[in-house]
Amino acid sequence: MRLYHWTNSGNVQSILEHGLIPNRLGIVYLTPSPDKWTAHMNNTCLTVETENITLTSFEDCSKWEVLCWGHVPAKNIKVTPVCPRCDGRRVVKYGVPIADKKRKCPKCKGTGLNDKEVSNGR
Repeated sequence: MRLYHWTNSGNVQSILEHGLIPNRLGIVYLTPSPDKWTAHMNNTCLTVETENITLTSFEDCSKWEVLCWGHVPAKNIKVTPVCPRCDGRRVVKYGVPIADKKRKCPKCKGTGLNDKEVSNGR
């Protein structure tokens, strides 16, 4: 199963070397879609392959949060592709990168301009 984890960009190098280390309660928070959590400035979305990892999902919040008990190895983690031209907007939908020749970023629609630039007529 493919899940996602948002983290500060400063943590990415360490995570790619050592994996996701659980908090004091032994939990790593993951989400079934990169769109379920809001991206903040300087945040990076990581794609986590969860084969052979113990997961728990509570029914009332399973659409936006999955709990992973224990360490997630670095080999299971990759940086999620983003559009380099529109404020780091994540461009993965249902686990498929959409910033390629056939598909366009949902935010800039392939123009490479962000919302402010479009409204100013650029």
